[in-house]
Amino acid sequence: MDSNYPIDIHIHKLLDWLISRKICDSGWINDIKTVREKIRHALEDMPEHKDIVQLLSGSYLHYFYAVQIVNILKQTEADSKNIFGMYGSNRMKDWQEIIKLYEKKSLYLAESSDILLKNIKYEIPNYKKHLNKLENTKSDYKKRIEEYEKSIVSTNKDIATLKKQLAIKGDHIQQELKDSVSSLPGKYAEITNQIKDLVNSVNYYIEYSNYVLASPLELPLLQHLISKGNSTAFEFKYKRAPSSIEEFVFHIEDPDQDSTQDVIDWGDDAIDWGGDSNKDGEEFEIVLESETKLEEGPNSDVAKGPDALSILDSPELRNLLLDELYEIQSFYKINIAENHNSDSTNISIVKRESYDQSLDKISRTLAALCDTQLVYLQNIKHSPSYLEKILTLYNEKFDALEKSRLSIEVLGEKIIATDADIEAFLPKLKTLVANTQELKQYLCDDISKRYNGRSVELIGKIE
Repeated sequence: MDSNYPIDIHIHKLLDWLISRKICDSGWINDIKTVREKIRHALEDMPEHKDIVQLLSGSYLHYFYAVQIVNILKQTEADSKNIFGMYGSNRMKDWQEIIKLYEKKSLYLAESSDILLKNIKYEIPNYKKHLNKLENTKSDYKKRIEEYEKSIVSTNKDIATLKKQLAIKGDHIQQELKDSVSSLPGKYAEITNQIKDLVNSVNYYIEYSNYVLASPLELPLLQHLISKGNSTAFEFKYKRAPSSIEEFVFHIEDPDQDSTQDVIDWGDDAIDWGGDSNKDGEEFEIVLESETKLEEGPNSDVAKGPDALSILDSPELRNLLLDELYEIQSFYKINIAENHNSDSTNISIVKRESYDQSLDKISRTLAALCDTQLVYLQNIKHSPSYLEKILTLYNEKFDALEKSRLSIEVLGEKIIATDADIEAFLPKLKTLVANTQELKQYLCDDISKRYNGRSVELIGKIE
């Protein structure tokens, strides 16, 4: 009855199972050393044969492969066979002796069981672990490339924003900035015309405050700009025109100098993107105190230094002008709100539509004065250190781009190398799995013969 039942053996218990049934000896580990030494010696003298090469390319040469080698040698060493059927070839003698040692006390079964268990428990998992590590490394490289690509997009947006704010193309930044600063008088002329167009709005505000407060409020800068235009700060401060003007001369380094063309030092450190990239192209802000200060008063009628600057070009007077504009802007906003909340007004010289028009003109004038490009150019003109910061920021962005592109190139090469490692490693894993499955079948067949052909199943997955 028992002969009809299959024999099921867990692979991790196979060796113990063989020893407990006296098929193998418990001291097999010592006996196998002699066999392995003879195999090492025999491998030093092997014929060139494709089947032997294939067998020797396996992960481990065991008994079942040794049997196949002997069968191959029967063909390659056939000329050394005598009339008694004995081989004179030392190669054949060596391998026949190896087979005999293997079969003594079923030593080959013990070793093969041990190999099978090690392959399943250690070798195959280690191969897979290494393969997964390569795949993860490749995936990490790809993620880092994506991060660098995003950084490039973000940095390009930053550069585009900076170029737009400075009104430059970026090919010759120093010369372009110099040309842009030279355009300030034209911008001031446009703003002056806008301010002159506020004459009715300013007069109404003064009349209104005089009526309500019984004492007129002054808007000296606006009134001066409306009546005399964008004169010098000297004329506004001292109420008289200067006899002569010593123009303020700004200095920007010669663009032919190689101050911004230094060789990039990449260093050995990883790229730190910590605050280099400005997200979504928002405006940059560089805070710097003005290096131009107004003097207390002139010693002559010659306008020089800060007094030689026009009102709109003077950092200090510009802030006073903004205060006056914000003041009348608030006034019209309040009046518009009051007119919207009531059908009539207690005191209103201008209709509601006029309020809206005045507020619109004031807001547009403020926008022109606070234009980012204008503020940048004013700061560049009055502060050499501000210009230096602009150039530094600009060059840092380009350095970041180059570093990102170089990093992408390096990572791309690493991905290619990793792909090559994976491609070379996969066949080894497949060969190991195939050899292990083959060894498992050899053991099943061998044990089955010992038990009158009963079906033998070695339980344990080989993946």
